[in-house]
Amino acid sequence: MRAQSLQVNLLGPCNARCPFCIAKSTWKTGVEDNEGLFRGLEKCLGYARYHRVDSVMITGTGEPTLLDDAVAEVVSEARRLGFPSIELQTNGMLLAQEPRRLETLAKIGLTGLAVSTAHPDPYQNQMTIGVTHDYLDLLSKASGMGLLTRVTLNLVNNCFNTVKLADWADILVSRGIHQLTLRELGIPDVNPLDTVASERARAWTEANRMLEREVHELRRDIRQHGHLVRTTAFGVEIYDYHGLSTCVSPSCLIENTSLDEIRSMILQPDGYIYSSWSLPGSILI
Repeated sequence: MRAQSLQVNLLGPCNARCPFCIAKSTWKTGVEDNEGLFRGLEKCLGYARYHRVDSVMITGTGEPTLLDDAVAEVVSEARRLGFPSIELQTNGMLLAQEPRRLETLAKIGLTGLAVSTAHPDPYQNQMTIGVTHDYLDLLSKASGMGLLTRVTLNLVNNCFNTVKLADWADILVSRGIHQLTLRELGIPDVNPLDTVASERARAWTEANRMLEREVHELRRDIRQHGHLVRTTAFGVEIYDYHGLSTCVSPSCLIENTSLDEIRSMILQPDGYIYSSWSLPGSILI
Protein backbone atom coordinates (compact mmCIF):
# COMPACT_ATOMS: atom_id res chain seq x y z
CA MET A 1 0.00 0.00 0.00
CA ARG A 2 1.20 3.48 -0.88
CA ALA A 3 -0.11 6.91 0.11
CA GLN A 4 0.37 10.31 -1.44
CA SER A 5 1.48 11.80 1.88
CA LEU A 6 1.64 11.40 5.62
CA GLN A 7 -0.41 14.13 7.27
CA VAL A 8 0.68 14.98 10.81
CA ASN A 9 -2.37 16.42 12.56
CA LEU A 10 -1.27 18.52 15.54
CA LEU A 11 -3.89 19.27 18.18
CA GLY A 12 -3.97 22.90 19.23
CA PRO A 13 -5.61 26.35 19.14
CA CYS A 14 -6.26 28.55 16.11
CA ASN A 15 -5.82 32.25 15.38
CA ALA A 16 -8.19 32.39 12.39
CA ARG A 17 -11.97 32.06 12.12
CA CYS A 18 -12.65 29.97 9.03
CA PRO A 19 -16.45 29.50 8.99
CA PHE A 20 -16.08 26.24 7.04
CA CYS A 21 -13.52 24.74 9.46
CA ILE A 22 -13.51 20.96 9.01
CA ALA A 23 -11.88 20.47 12.41
CA LYS A 24 -15.10 21.68 14.06
CA SER A 25 -17.10 18.91 12.42
CA THR A 26 -14.95 15.79 12.10
CA TRP A 27 -14.38 12.88 14.46
CA LYS A 28 -11.79 13.38 17.22
CA THR A 29 -9.60 10.74 18.85
CA GLY A 30 -10.51 11.89 22.37
CA VAL A 31 -7.05 12.93 23.56
CA GLU A 32 -6.35 16.43 24.88
CA ASP A 33 -2.73 16.94 23.82
CA ASN A 34 -0.05 15.71 21.40
CA GLU A 35 1.80 13.48 23.87
CA GLY A 36 0.77 10.29 22.09
CA LEU A 37 1.65 11.71 18.69
CA PHE A 38 5.22 12.46 19.71
CA ARG A 39 5.56 9.17 21.58
CA GLY A 40 4.72 7.35 18.35
CA LEU A 41 6.30 9.80 15.90
CA GLU A 42 9.41 7.81 14.99
CA LYS A 43 7.43 4.57 14.62
CA CYS A 44 4.78 6.19 12.42
CA LEU A 45 7.22 8.07 10.23
CA GLY A 46 9.13 4.83 9.78
CA TYR A 47 5.91 3.01 8.85
CA ALA A 48 5.17 5.64 6.21
CA ARG A 49 8.67 5.41 4.73
CA TYR A 50 8.38 1.60 4.61
CA HIS A 51 5.25 2.06 2.47
CA ARG A 52 7.13 4.39 0.09
CA VAL A 53 5.54 7.62 1.29
CA ASP A 54 7.93 10.45 0.45
CA SER A 55 5.96 13.50 1.59
CA VAL A 56 5.08 14.73 5.08
CA MET A 57 2.49 17.48 5.51
CA ILE A 58 2.23 19.17 8.91
CA THR A 59 -1.28 20.38 9.57
CA GLY A 60 -3.56 20.66 12.60
CA THR A 61 -6.98 20.83 14.16
CA GLY A 62 -5.96 24.46 14.73
CA GLU A 63 -3.06 26.56 13.43
CA PRO A 64 0.13 24.47 13.66
CA THR A 65 2.51 27.46 13.86
CA LEU A 66 1.05 28.25 17.29
CA LEU A 67 2.84 25.05 18.37
CA ASP A 68 6.29 26.23 17.34
CA ASP A 69 8.35 23.55 19.12
CA ALA A 70 6.02 20.78 17.95
CA VAL A 71 6.33 21.77 14.29
CA ALA A 72 10.12 21.98 14.60
CA GLU A 73 10.28 18.51 16.16
CA VAL A 74 8.24 16.96 13.35
CA VAL A 75 10.38 18.69 10.71
CA SER A 76 13.62 17.55 12.36
CA GLU A 77 12.51 13.93 12.77
CA ALA A 78 11.12 13.72 9.23
CA ARG A 79 14.37 15.07 7.84
CA ARG A 80 16.40 12.63 9.95
CA LEU A 81 14.40 9.72 8.52
CA GLY A 82 15.02 10.86 4.96
CA PHE A 83 11.69 12.32 3.80
CA PRO A 84 12.52 14.46 0.73
CA SER A 85 9.35 16.57 0.99
CA ILE A 86 8.30 18.19 4.29
CA GLU A 87 5.50 20.73 3.92
CA LEU A 88 3.72 22.99 6.40
CA GLN A 89 0.02 23.80 5.86
CA THR A 90 -0.82 27.09 7.58
CA ASN A 91 -2.96 30.20 7.45
CA GLY A 92 0.37 32.04 7.46
CA MET A 93 -0.52 34.79 9.89
CA LEU A 94 2.13 34.11 12.53
CA LEU A 95 4.84 33.45 9.95
CA ALA A 96 4.06 36.78 8.29
CA GLN A 97 4.34 38.57 11.64
CA GLU A 98 7.56 36.77 12.62
CA PRO A 99 9.50 35.80 9.44
CA ARG A 100 12.38 34.33 11.45
CA ARG A 101 10.14 31.41 12.40
CA LEU A 102 9.97 30.36 8.74
CA GLU A 103 13.70 30.92 8.26
CA THR A 104 14.41 28.61 11.22
CA LEU A 105 12.11 25.88 9.89
CA ALA A 106 13.74 26.11 6.44
CA LYS A 107 17.17 25.69 8.00
CA ILE A 108 16.21 22.54 9.89
CA GLY A 109 14.57 20.82 6.93
CA LEU A 110 11.22 22.29 5.87
CA THR A 111 10.97 22.09 2.08
CA GLY A 112 7.51 23.49 1.33
CA LEU A 113 4.94 26.02 2.51
CA ALA A 114 1.22 25.82 1.71
CA VAL A 115 -1.03 28.71 2.72
CA SER A 116 -4.79 28.19 3.04
CA THR A 117 -7.02 30.95 1.67
CA ALA A 118 -10.67 31.54 0.90
CA HIS A 119 -10.35 34.28 -1.71
CA PRO A 120 -7.69 35.40 -4.21
CA ASP A 121 -7.96 38.98 -2.96
CA PRO A 122 -6.04 39.38 0.34
CA TYR A 123 -8.61 41.82 1.77
CA GLN A 124 -11.61 39.60 1.01
CA ASN A 125 -9.62 36.65 2.30
CA GLN A 126 -9.19 38.54 5.57
CA MET A 127 -12.92 39.27 5.75
CA THR A 128 -13.78 35.59 5.27
CA ILE A 129 -11.28 33.77 7.50
CA GLY A 130 -9.90 36.51 9.74
CA VAL A 131 -6.25 36.51 8.71
CA THR A 132 -4.41 39.83 8.76
CA HIS A 133 -1.60 39.42 6.24
CA ASP A 134 -0.99 39.38 2.50
CA TYR A 135 -0.46 35.70 1.70
CA LEU A 136 1.24 36.65 -1.58
CA ASP A 137 4.04 38.47 0.25
CA LEU A 138 4.58 35.54 2.61
CA LEU A 139 4.75 32.97 -0.19
CA SER A 140 7.05 35.17 -2.25
CA LYS A 141 9.47 35.36 0.68
CA ALA A 142 9.23 31.59 1.18
CA SER A 143 9.96 31.02 -2.49
CA GLY A 144 13.02 33.25 -2.12
CA MET A 145 14.24 30.92 0.65
CA GLY A 146 14.10 28.00 -1.77
CA LEU A 147 10.85 26.51 -0.45
CA LEU A 148 8.24 24.98 -2.75
CA THR A 149 5.22 27.24 -2.36
CA ARG A 150 1.53 26.50 -2.76
CA VAL A 151 -1.76 28.31 -2.40
CA THR A 152 -4.67 26.17 -1.23
CA LEU A 153 -7.87 28.00 -2.17
CA ASN A 154 -10.97 26.68 -0.41
CA LEU A 155 -13.72 27.03 -3.00
CA VAL A 156 -16.13 29.44 -1.37
CA ASN A 157 -18.99 30.63 -3.57
CA ASN A 158 -18.09 33.76 -5.56
CA CYS A 159 -14.39 33.57 -4.67
CA PHE A 160 -13.66 34.45 -8.29
CA ASN A 161 -15.99 37.45 -8.37
CA THR A 162 -13.14 39.99 -8.65
CA VAL A 163 -10.51 38.13 -10.69
CA LYS A 164 -10.51 35.38 -13.30
CA LEU A 165 -8.63 32.17 -12.58
CA ALA A 166 -6.25 32.74 -15.51
CA ASP A 167 -5.37 36.26 -14.37
CA TRP A 168 -4.83 35.09 -10.81
CA ALA A 169 -2.60 32.26 -11.98
CA ASP A 170 -0.45 34.82 -13.81
CA ILE A 171 -0.19 36.86 -10.59
CA LEU A 172 0.87 33.81 -8.58
CA VAL A 173 3.55 32.89 -11.11
CA SER A 174 4.83 36.48 -11.15
CA ARG A 175 5.27 36.27 -7.37
CA GLY A 176 7.34 33.09 -7.60
CA ILE A 177 4.59 30.75 -6.37
CA HIS A 178 4.74 27.20 -7.72
CA GLN A 179 1.47 25.37 -7.03
CA LEU A 180 -2.26 25.99 -6.73
CA THR A 181 -4.77 23.59 -5.21
CA LEU A 182 -8.44 24.47 -5.64
CA ARG A 183 -10.12 22.51 -2.86
CA GLU A 184 -13.81 21.72 -2.77
CA LEU A 185 -15.43 22.27 0.62
CA GLY A 186 -16.81 19.16 2.25
CA ILE A 187 -19.34 18.27 4.91
CA PRO A 188 -18.74 15.09 6.95
CA ASP A 189 -21.51 12.55 6.45
CA VAL A 190 -20.07 9.95 8.83
CA ASN A 191 -19.24 10.48 12.51
CA PRO A 192 -19.91 14.25 12.48
CA LEU A 193 -19.55 16.00 15.82
CA ASP A 194 -22.84 16.86 17.48
CA THR A 195 -21.94 20.34 18.71
CA VAL A 196 -23.12 23.88 18.11
CA ALA A 197 -19.79 24.78 16.44
CA SER A 198 -20.04 21.73 14.19
CA GLU A 199 -23.58 22.54 13.13
CA ARG A 200 -22.66 26.14 12.38
CA ALA A 201 -19.71 25.04 10.22
CA ARG A 202 -21.83 22.50 8.38
CA ALA A 203 -24.64 25.02 7.77
CA TRP A 204 -22.23 27.72 6.56
CA THR A 205 -20.48 25.30 4.21
CA GLU A 206 -23.76 24.05 2.79
CA ALA A 207 -24.90 27.60 2.10
CA ASN A 208 -21.61 29.09 0.88
CA ARG A 209 -19.52 26.47 -0.91
CA MET A 210 -18.98 26.88 -4.64
CA LEU A 211 -21.78 25.46 -6.75
CA GLU A 212 -21.07 22.22 -8.55
CA ARG A 213 -21.55 23.77 -11.99
CA GLU A 214 -19.00 26.47 -11.15
CA VAL A 215 -16.47 23.86 -10.02
CA HIS A 216 -17.12 22.09 -13.32
CA GLU A 217 -16.37 25.35 -15.18
CA LEU A 218 -13.06 25.69 -13.33
CA ARG A 219 -12.09 22.15 -14.30
CA ARG A 220 -13.05 22.78 -17.92
CA ASP A 221 -11.01 25.99 -18.04
CA ILE A 222 -7.95 24.23 -16.62
CA ARG A 223 -8.31 21.30 -19.04
CA GLN A 224 -8.80 23.54 -22.07
CA HIS A 225 -5.97 25.97 -21.33
CA GLY A 226 -3.55 23.75 -19.42
CA HIS A 227 -1.44 20.71 -20.14
CA LEU A 228 -2.01 17.50 -18.18
CA VAL A 229 1.08 16.58 -16.16
CA ARG A 230 -0.16 13.50 -14.33
CA THR A 231 -3.19 11.86 -12.72
CA THR A 232 -2.98 10.61 -9.14
CA ALA A 233 -4.12 7.13 -8.15
CA PHE A 234 -7.28 8.60 -6.65
CA GLY A 235 -8.20 10.53 -9.80
CA VAL A 236 -6.98 14.11 -9.26
CA GLU A 237 -5.61 15.60 -12.48
CA ILE A 238 -2.61 17.93 -12.14
CA TYR A 239 -2.03 20.44 -14.93
CA ASP A 240 0.52 22.99 -16.00
CA TYR A 241 -1.82 25.99 -16.13
CA HIS A 242 -0.12 29.25 -17.11
CA GLY A 243 3.11 27.78 -15.76
CA LEU A 244 1.50 26.94 -12.42
CA SER A 245 1.06 23.38 -11.11
CA THR A 246 -2.73 23.37 -10.68
CA CYS A 247 -5.42 20.93 -9.62
CA VAL A 248 -9.00 20.84 -8.42
CA SER A 249 -9.07 18.59 -5.39
CA PRO A 250 -12.12 17.02 -3.75
CA SER A 251 -12.62 17.55 -0.05
CA CYS A 252 -10.27 15.56 2.17
CA LEU A 253 -13.43 13.98 3.61
CA ILE A 254 -13.97 12.01 0.40
CA GLU A 255 -12.97 8.42 1.12
CA ASN A 256 -10.51 6.62 -1.14
CA THR A 257 -10.49 2.82 -1.08
CA SER A 258 -7.90 2.11 -3.78
CA LEU A 259 -5.84 -0.99 -3.02
CA ASP A 260 -2.80 0.53 -4.74
CA GLU A 261 -2.63 4.03 -3.27
CA ILE A 262 -4.69 5.75 -0.60
CA ARG A 263 -4.93 9.52 -0.50
CA SER A 264 -3.19 10.07 2.83
CA MET A 265 -1.94 8.40 5.94
CA ILE A 266 -3.04 10.56 8.87
CA LEU A 267 -1.03 10.64 12.08
CA GLN A 268 -3.54 11.73 14.72
CA PRO A 269 -2.79 13.20 18.18
CA ASP A 270 -3.39 9.81 19.80
CA GLY A 271 -0.23 8.50 18.11
CA TYR A 272 -1.89 6.17 15.59
CA ILE A 273 -2.07 6.36 11.79
CA TYR A 274 -5.46 6.28 10.04
CA SER A 275 -6.42 6.35 6.37
CA SER A 276 -9.58 8.42 6.93
CA TRP A 277 -10.35 11.69 8.71
CA SER A 278 -13.80 10.40 9.70
CA LEU A 279 -13.56 6.66 10.33
CA PRO A 280 -11.82 5.37 13.47
CA GLY A 281 -11.96 1.89 11.96
CA SER A 282 -9.47 3.02 9.30
CA ILE A 283 -6.62 2.68 11.83
CA LEU A 284 -3.42 1.28 10.28
CA ILE A 285 -0.80 1.23 13.01
